Amino acid sequence: MTPTVQKGLSLLQNGRYEEAKEVFLQVLYEDPKDPDALRNLGIAYTELGRNEEAEKTLYYYLDLYPEDAEALEGLGCAFYRQKAYYKALELLTRAVSLRSEAPSIYRNLGLAQLAIDMKEEGYENLKKAHVMNLFDYKTAYAYAAACQKTGRLDEAEEILTELLQDYLPEELESTIRKDLELLRKTRLR
Repeated sequence: MTPTVQKGLSLLQNGRYEEAKEVFLQVLYEDPKDPDALRNLGIAYTELGRNEEAEKTLYYYLDLYPEDAEALEGLGCAFYRQKAYYKALELLTRAVSLRSEAPSIYRNLGLAQLAIDMKEEGYENLKKAHVMNLFDYKTAYAYAAACQKTGRLDEAEEILTELLQDYLPEELESTIRKDLELLRKTRLR
């Protein structure tokens, strides 16, 4: 991986998707066959919500590298965001079969399963993702939602309470506080 692609990847990992996209486009302008830049450009498009561009980029990439779990995950997420849950499920299932040690794939697979009412399967995959990466607040929050959907209210409350002990984006902290309040009110009935 070139230093420029590494810079783009760092931007991508830090949520600076537009800047990352520009770096990957620059690399591809100089070397249109750079696989790392191509895959990560597709993932940047997914994160930016530019799903059509993500699909085109990642399908092109997957034609060249069909066994790339990260690209399959990115494409699955693009379909998930378009509410094409069964297509997302298919891609994410394939991704997890290729890279079973990646917690983000389990998280995204679990979310797709919850979306199509595969509650227990979604719960199990989100639990697995959480155990694999206890420090990812996005996974913990999704896991708490799965607990709620499957009636595991004590477990959901515990996870949400623990999340409030961590540094969180202000908006998420506010959402978690509201979720906890609603959860506690529901349990009192």
